[in-house]
Amino acid sequence: MMYQDRFPIRKRGGFLMTAETIREHLRASPFRPFQVVTAAGREYRVPHPDFAWLTPTQRDLVVGDEFDHVAVLSVLHITEIQLAQPEAAASN
Repeated sequence: MMYQDRFPIRKRGGFLMTAETIREHLRASPFRPFQVVTAAGREYRVPHPDFAWLTPTQRDLVVGDEFDHVAVLSVLHITEIQLAQPEAAASN
């Protein structure tokens, strides 16, 4: 899956990733798959809202995969959200 639209976070420019930004992507209607990128460069896919949730303190994002592996990511270490490109319409 290709990721096109990016939502970079510039910490020096005054922008920080927030739980609210992540929540907006998780609650978007229609939902659009995305991946989060951490400061270490790791990428975590979120193909459906059921694959990610914010902890009650909103400090961490928990991301799961289809194999029941989970990663707990500090929201402060998430530097970018990349939206998946919409599927190309059939040209028939």
